[in-house]
Amino acid sequence: IEIPGTFRSSTVVFKNSFLEHKNKRIFFKDVLSISFDSSATTTRAYGVPVSTSYAYRWSVISEKENISLSLSASREDSNQKDIWVKLVGLTANLIEPLIVKRIVDQIFDRGEAVKIGEVEFTKEGYSKMKFKLFGKNERIMVYWTDKIYIPKLHQGQVILWKDEDGKSDQFASIPMSVSNAVVLPELVQACYNRI
Repeated sequence: IEIPGTFRSSTVVFKNSFLEHKNKRIFFKDVLSISFDSSATTTRAYGVPVSTSYAYRWSVISEKENISLSLSASREDSNQKDIWVKLVGLTANLIEPLIVKRIVDQIFDRGEAVKIGEVEFTKEGYSKMKFKLFGKNERIMVYWTDKIYIPKLHQGQVILWKDEDGKSDQFASIPMSVSNAVVLPELVQACYNRI
């Protein structure tokens, strides 16, 4: 995938078991985290929208290497967005399943707690701390035995849900830019399938 640059372009190469960019190589099996997100910023003059700029970010991190890209465009329908969509698609298909498997193994086979943003995942379910101004802070828990709703990606956030009287209620919101937040829909499904 050709990545346009200000002075010169570069290339991200996906092979069967690794990806390369600017003399950096990361094997899919070694990837610890991925993230991707996009944003739009509107410039206003006297309250009237004048222009909108778009930013597309993508990152793959291993213990030894970090490959991150940031693309910007002046319109939504752009070559930069198309490039970002290709990077996200390849990452989701080739790397995300390996990360999800590794995290599920950490949780269920090794009994470890895994934290993504403010949410902690364990064999029992997922939880977060509710901080109180007065009194003791409390941990709010969603158990794998509860009714589970698959997280959704929405406006740069990954939304996790809890069951509230048979309906979904927002449990937590984690920015997509947080390491491994984008794998949460697949991770929650895989954890639920594991019990």
